[in-house]
Amino acid sequence: MPVLQALSPDTVTNWPVNYEGAQTRARKARSLYQYGTRPFSGSRVRRLGYDLALKLGEEFEWAEGMLFMVQMQGVKEAHQHRPDDLDAADLALQNTLSDFYYEELMEEEHCYVDVGLELSEAGYAYQWRTDAHAELLSGITGIPLPRARALVKARESAVDYSSGLIQLSGCRVPIPAQTSNIVYFQAYTTDKALIQQNNGGRHSLSITGKAALEEAEPAYLNRLYDLYFDAKDKHDCAARVEVRIQLKDAWMEPLDFQPWLMRDSLCVFPRCDWW
Repeated sequence: MPVLQALSPDTVTNWPVNYEGAQTRARKARSLYQYGTRPFSGSRVRRLGYDLALKLGEEFEWAEGMLFMVQMQGVKEAHQHRPDDLDAADLALQNTLSDFYYEELMEEEHCYVDVGLELSEAGYAYQWRTDAHAELLSGITGIPLPRARALVKARESAVDYSSGLIQLSGCRVPIPAQTSNIVYFQAYTTDKALIQQNNGGRHSLSITGKAALEEAEPAYLNRLYDLYFDAKDKHDCAARVEVRIQLKDAWMEPLDFQPWLMRDSLCVFPRCDWW
């Protein structure tokens, strides 16, 4: 993690705090593990391989001279920019599509690009307000507020509660055709990278009532305590909003986030208090 934090501090909000925390999040029933991936910018991979090998070689004799093989796959989170720099936004989108014949795909109805915005601050945890989902959807997509309220409550939409607090949550909202150029909307926070997994229909770490009652100190709770204890010193929780839009509309629909919308849709906690 120190190497990742030094090379890419803008992406580690979506990573576990340390190796032990990654094990806790990935642990499933019957001592099995759920394996997953994390995106990392392709432009920094060469430096990652060098710095990681150097760091390991300093710590462990067996790691001296180690080499890494890198597989490039996907472009999620690979091209970032400040939201107020439109030139940088155009360049980021061009770089995202540089490996494709995107000029031929501009009129293709089934080609989409995901555009996201992250809000974060060192030392704080950002959380979306449950009662502001409709305003957030309307403010980002331009959909009239009454229609946005109906979409948020639709059966196809979902609410993802944060740490069991019903007042704080993200959401996932499919948007019907002819409603907006945007076809999908989601808001979430990066603390889920530490504590959520998909295991038998459950989407977060869990313990059965039987295990909680039978064990004097359930190992699960001890591991969860250690994870939270480490996170309070290291993991700034960011709030993210993402939209999926047809490729041909990507240059005409910049992701704008007004100050009033930030004020009305977010709760901000000191990082230590949140964890």
